[in-house]
Amino acid sequence: MTVGERIKAIRKSKHMTQKDLSYKIGVAANSIARYEEGRRQVSVSILERIANVLDVDICNFFGKEEKKEEKHAKWNINPDGYYPYCSRCKEEPPSGIMTKYCPNCGARMDLEE
Repeated sequence: MTVGERIKAIRKSKHMTQKDLSYKIGVAANSIARYEEGRRQVSVSILERIANVLDVDICNFFGKEEKKEEKHAKWNINPDGYYPYCSRCKEEPPSGIMTKYCPNCGARMDLEE
């Protein structure tokens, strides 16, 4: 699947028209059609704006979608039972404080009981 095809698939999954997307990122509506059809290359700055409007990571356009099990990580307890660590990056939070987001990798955390 090409970058343009991924833009189109994600845009449609968000129930957005080409015109809606073009308005929100500040380009002509026919530019979106050209990006999606592969007749025009998308610049990184435009791709970033598209990703922001569609509320996806820019990597999704290159086939590197997040796996569902990776969306949320958990604070786990080290084998010695004392320091918490992130299940995604395997790093301990500074000062051992368990927060809603891992300060090391930014993963949204589900606190494990």
